[in-house]
Amino acid sequence: MGQCNGTHQSPINIVRDETLTISESDLPPLRHACSSIKGKFKNDEGRTLKFELTDGLAHYSPNDCLTGGPLGSTKYFFLQFHLHWGSAETEGAEHTIDSNRYPAELHLVHVKENYVAIDGSVNFDSALEAQDGFAVLAIFIKGNANVTTLTHDTSWFNVIAEAAKNIDEASLTSFHLGQIVHRINPSMIGSDFNYWYYNGSLTTPGCNEAVRWIIAEKPLEITTEQVKFSH
Repeated sequence: MGQCNGTHQSPINIVRDETLTISESDLPPLRHACSSIKGKFKNDEGRTLKFELTDGLAHYSPNDCLTGGPLGSTKYFFLQFHLHWGSAETEGAEHTIDSNRYPAELHLVHVKENYVAIDGSVNFDSALEAQDGFAVLAIFIKGNANVTTLTHDTSWFNVIAEAAKNIDEASLTSFHLGQIVHRINPSMIGSDFNYWYYNGSLTTPGCNEAVRWIIAEKPLEITTEQVKFSH
């Protein structure tokens, strides 16, 4: 049954002045590790561009997971990532910060270890019924008007941009999630990585309130031309 009228629905507007600051010493370090994954981009029912494993399973590996921080010692295994974007450079992200919206938002979706078998198969029914069945690392994307001010290589984003332009054509490729995560936080510890955390829901029907959201404060910067990938 859908929960779209629930009390913990996502996305939300994050108001900086109303968020609680927690010292890093009060939480274990948030860690994200995942090796190169072979998968495919696909049109997710016309809503988003999605990348998932070739067989559609979760990436089960004891050392490749999202863990720590508000998740404690619980491991969450990568399932898929998808991209939300708009038709203008100031629209597209689902979450807003002080009512301001980034051009795009990337969601790295992970499933709690309790619901993932060794072969990567997922017990979705149980995960969707749990309040913590999924953990989503959300990363904002923005363009930089002056490419000369960028201090990092953005060519890794080209495969995503090309897939977005040809959203109806599934493309098989290998993708290293570290290319995304390590650009917002090379060390995954300390002041290098600030984030917001809250318990919420899926942002698509049936809006199950089963998601632990971790939203990176620092956006990924790409070039102005790359951020126009939806045009």
